[in-house]
Amino acid sequence: MQDILKPLHYFAKEADKIIQLISTFIIIDAPRNIYRMSKYAKDNYLYDLCIQNNCRYLITIDKEILADKNAPFIRKSDAWLKRRRQT
Repeated sequence: MQDILKPLHYFAKEADKIIQLISTFIIIDAPRNIYRMSKYAKDNYLYDLCIQNNCRYLITIDKEILADKNAPFIRKSDAWLKRRRQT
């Protein structure tokens, strides 16, 4: 987990607090496979999760997802998240 959090400048303790705060508002059911515009199955899975859970943002480092103009949600990079955290 530390390897994931290190580039975002979060500590595990901070991440755990964030997860605890938002977990009461999040209900994730297994997505139905609907969105098939991506050539990668894992991307389609993420798209389905975002669509079916009414997500406004998908934060990713995947350049192909970031470049996809057809995705029906806002795609942001991890750099965007770092800048938001600093302000």
